[in-house]
Amino acid sequence: MAGLLGGLGRPEGSLLDLGGIATAGQEHFALLFLGLAGALGTHEFNVRVVPPASARGTVE
Repeated sequence: MAGLLGGLGRPEGSLLDLGGIATAGQEHFALLFLGLAGALGTHEFNVRVVPPASARGTVE
């Protein structure tokens, strides 16, 4: 997946691997997306994950 996203222009430092199949339940992000889109009146927005300073630089 990292190769595909890199090929689409995503910078390597912007990728966050959530793990294997055990994290496949992340489709609940759709609920957050729908709530934000409704509140903003558009689907054109981004969400950014900012780890605490103690964890920065450890994301592969």
